[in-house]
Amino acid sequence: MENFLNQIPTVAGADIWSVVKALGILIVGWIVAQIIAAMVRGALRRTSIDDRIAAWFVGDERVKNIDLEGGTGRVFYYLIMLFAVVAAFETLQLTAVTEPLRGLLQQVMEYVPRLFSAGVLLVL
Repeated sequence: MENFLNQIPTVAGADIWSVVKALGILIVGWIVAQIIAAMVRGALRRTSIDDRIAAWFVGDERVKNIDLEGGTGRVFYYLIMLFAVVAAFETLQLTAVTEPLRGLLQQVMEYVPRLFSAGVLLVL
């Protein structure tokens, strides 16, 4: 019984440290996601590319009610948060949860170059 009681702090301490690291990863990921999303929204507000794209889709040059900046910022926010969640789950060694998320991230990252090239063609 004494041996069991002596092992509890060792095992619990390792688990608690993993949880603290996972929470740290989530907090840092959240902060980075907020900053990058704000930077993307700010960059799109400074340009007129988003207004031209919205006008092209809707067909009206006076389009101001489509929030393309906010939508693009949210996409970047959730993508970065998905990376942070996967990293946090990896820290907790929850591979049953991280494998499907890794597959999703792999599909998204395979699609990004196509989306980027379509955006370049659209701007040109």
